[in-house]
Amino acid sequence: SGWHPLRSTWQCPVDQALQEGVVQDNLSPCWRVMLMSDGSVTRHLQLLTNLKVAVDCQEMRTLGLDAPDGLPPETADIPGPLLQRQVFLRRQDTGRA
Repeated sequence: SGWHPLRSTWQCPVDQALQEGVVQDNLSPCWRVMLMSDGSVTRHLQLLTNLKVAVDCQEMRTLGLDAPDGLPPETADIPGPLLQRQVFLRRQDTGRA
């Protein structure tokens, strides 16, 4: 059996799709995360709640080129220097967490 190519019936940039409400009206939150996520917690929260999410950076510090103890071994594959951030995610419209 050969490859069965998919035929796209609709394409749209993620930001445009979220603004127009097309995706929210036609996909469940789980499907939105599966199809439109960029891997960030911020995007996941936005896709799950249909709300604009604001990020407040509380702290950012350089960890240097060597990963500190306690990080997964895969972090050794990330070219340094490493940064650590502490952020708060909140609703952009009301400011509530």
